[in-house]
Amino acid sequence: MTWWRGDDRYEVFFNRDELKTRARALPPQRCRTEHGVRYLAPTDPDAGGSWMLVNEYGVTVSLLNRWHEGAAVPAPMRSRGQLVLGFAGAASAAEVIDGLRKTDCTGIKPFTLVAMDRMDTLVEAWDGCRLLSEKATAPLVSSSYCFAQVRQARKDQYAKLPAPTPEALRDYQAGATEPSAFTVRMNRPDAQTWSRSRIRVGADTVRWQYIEEPPDLVGKSIEYCVDLDRRGGS
Repeated sequence: MTWWRGDDRYEVFFNRDELKTRARALPPQRCRTEHGVRYLAPTDPDAGGSWMLVNEYGVTVSLLNRWHEGAAVPAPMRSRGQLVLGFAGAASAAEVIDGLRKTDCTGIKPFTLVAMDRMDTLVEAWDGCRLLSEKATAPLVSSSYCFAQVRQARKDQYAKLPAPTPEALRDYQAGATEPSAFTVRMNRPDAQTWSRSRIRVGADTVRWQYIEEPPDLVGKSIEYCVDLDRRGGS
């Protein structure tokens, strides 16, 4: 995950890596909370939740799995994706983090949650036992395989960018080399990058560009684009 900020807007770039045995996710759709707040989110059919959303307030919530924690989670299990959807109505990044700190995360596998708005990027991590605040430093990396080596490889690639412009981050996300377990656009025998998301939050509009990847990253990808007017817009 990476991001870019301008004077009155920001962009988020997020690749979702999952096992090849999981059901294909549904692309972002327009939704409403029970209180009427409009938001965009893709859907994970296996768990019924999502790993990412952006709402009409211009708040983005993203979740990365912390496979490297290896914490034993007591039953019953609770979905990390359902946790994300619980913040769909938040009016600010701070409200998301405040709500998370008031949430009993017992029974949820370790995760990193990132809340963003036009002013802040806030990161909170759950290690299976407690919540910890972390520094918002791009890129944020998740991997169930050789985490330390994968994180370093992706950080090294990020460090080679001449400047973290939206165009450079888009190219970083798409990958310039043959996909492997260590590349940002990832492919290995058991898992791969299944989607690439680019969210653009402006003063009046939110746009989600979602690229669905083919199996084994062979063949053509499918691109979806969905817009949402910001609260107060037309």
